[in-house]
Amino acid sequence: MAQETSKQRWNRIELDYYKGRGLTARWRSAAALAILAGLAAWLILAPSWDSNAGTSLRLFQTKRLASPGPLARPHASLETKCEACHTPFEPIHAGRWAPIRSDSAATSTSDTKCLSCHQAGPHHPSGNESVATLNDCAECHRDHRGPEASLTRMDDRACTRCHADLRDGSIGTRKDALTVAPSITRFDRDHPEFSLLQKNADGTVKRDPGRLKFNHQIHLTPGMNRESGGVPLLTYKGLKEEDRQRYGWKPGTSLDQGVTLDCTSCHRMATAAGSSRMVGETMMPVTYEANCRSCHTLGFDPRRPQAEARHGIPWSQVAAELRQFYEAQAVQESPELLRRPVPKTDMPGRRPDSSVVEAGRAVDSKVAAAIRMLLPNGKGGCLECHDLKSDPATLAGKNTGEVDWNRLEIEPTRIPKVWFSHARFDHSSHRALRCDSCHEQASRSTDSGDLLLTGIATCLQCHGPTIQHADGVTGGAGFNCAECHRYHDGGLRLHAPGQAADTSTGQPPESLKSIREFLDGVRTDQGPP
Repeated sequence: MAQETSKQRWNRIELDYYKGRGLTARWRSAAALAILAGLAAWLILAPSWDSNAGTSLRLFQTKRLASPGPLARPHASLETKCEACHTPFEPIHAGRWAPIRSDSAATSTSDTKCLSCHQAGPHHPSGNESVATLNDCAECHRDHRGPEASLTRMDDRACTRCHADLRDGSIGTRKDALTVAPSITRFDRDHPEFSLLQKNADGTVKRDPGRLKFNHQIHLTPGMNRESGGVPLLTYKGLKEEDRQRYGWKPGTSLDQGVTLDCTSCHRMATAAGSSRMVGETMMPVTYEANCRSCHTLGFDPRRPQAEARHGIPWSQVAAELRQFYEAQAVQESPELLRRPVPKTDMPGRRPDSSVVEAGRAVDSKVAAAIRMLLPNGKGGCLECHDLKSDPATLAGKNTGEVDWNRLEIEPTRIPKVWFSHARFDHSSHRALRCDSCHEQASRSTDSGDLLLTGIATCLQCHGPTIQHADGVTGGAGFNCAECHRYHDGGLRLHAPGQAADTSTGQPPESLKSIREFLDGVRTDQGPP
């Protein structure tokens, strides 16, 4: 075969062959166009497929094509119920991109779905326009990060994006609006002293708002004697038998030894779950019946040491109960009083029965003596711990020089149930520490107006970054914002965690779900069968 010449080869091969499109290229272009057309059709038609659970095209539902990751454990039952939280083709909050936006209020549906289970209260209004999207639940509570991820442990950035610059520090416009630090970026860096321990505007130190007279130093002194080594003023012999072991007496030891109290004699953690009081988180309120009655009995008659007046009731009721007590005693001592007829009206010209009159006067005298025994500023007297709203000397009766006991009124104690009303402190998490590690002034306090709370410097010894010093290490415990602060209803210290659906929280009953509805993440219009 003759060899092909260069001219023949030039004539056979098209010099612009590279500009043409071969069969492979045409197939490739056609496939790309088909894929793009399919995606466009899916984007347009997927919402209608999602709305029809029985469609034969169920394979193409968006929730089956998306795989964002497993849900947190509290939402695990909704793993395959995307519509419980999501609206197809709408972002979960305003800061997220979506391929199609059906309306301008796209995130409202998602928030509504969150609020159908979680009764989340509002936060304080913010004037910072750059963080307007913080009203969206999903801005802070981000799911699909695995079953062990927390939905409530927020990163500090969720807080400092506002609190790093609050301008004037005012939050809210209500009468009870808060005034907080205008700039806080980290607990160990620029967090101010706790507001309860900050000085007043005139430079004076804040005092305990309670109106109860209480000397911590005396109560923490063995035997309650002010003089060191003196004779005990209160011994275990003076306590009721059922109270002795509670306050430290050991069987077989002398009852003449002085009673020795410690902090836990009065301040105790909750041992059972209450409505919103977490077990051990806060101290139970100190009450007369539980903490004071053992030593401070309200006896009113030396001849009847077992008789006690009731605590916490108006003086008018105290006087009425004392009168009832002594009238019963008079009848027991003189049963014939019950057999004497009592006319409905006074008979003209007839003098009252002298024995009845004398018995009534005796009861009046005993009631007055009992109240005088209850009232004095001494051990067992009401004024030892309480103040009166009025001076007894100004309450004289009309016909006698006696005090009008019905007009006596005790000042309310006003002891705060929770001291840090806008923060959280869990005593049970700190139970390994001695009480005086934080409340170091308690054993020396003689003034009931002293605020025996610890300051931020004490907290920073543990709650801060780990720092190595010559004498040891400080810090290491958590110190992020959510360690102490709440966001929703931050002013309501004792709200329940998350405020789940419950009529006691003010959530309407129609928002409650059946088990089936809860598992499906939806609320039907059908009521109970």
